[in-house]
Amino acid sequence: MEVHYVWPGCWRWPRNPTAFWVAATEDEAREFFFDKLSEEDKEEFNAAAADIDYLDGWYRGAAIDKYDDDRFRFLVAVDLSNISLGFGVYPYSGMWNGRGPFKGFRREISSPEELRNLL
Repeated sequence: MEVHYVWPGCWRWPRNPTAFWVAATEDEAREFFFDKLSEEDKEEFNAAAADIDYLDGWYRGAAIDKYDDDRFRFLVAVDLSNISLGFGVYPYSGMWNGRGPFKGFRREISSPEELRNLL
């Protein structure tokens, strides 16, 4: 797995935890994240896993030029209390109007528990 970005004080969830943008293969995602996803995210993940072109590949990195892989992207709270499946473009989408909260942060990890050690 690879951490691509950090979002200090992520306001998407209560308590505003630090969150990380993590790229994971399908196998890694099923092992570490799937059980903690919402039912809606589970359905979306399964659909995207079954069809690489689901939603034009937006759940996978290959949907944008910044990535040359088909890993899934997740927003993961540092304490693992919240995990969400995300579109590959989320950290630099136009929705932020140039004020995106994500900071570049590239690290390899072997499990999500390692996120706590990255701060």
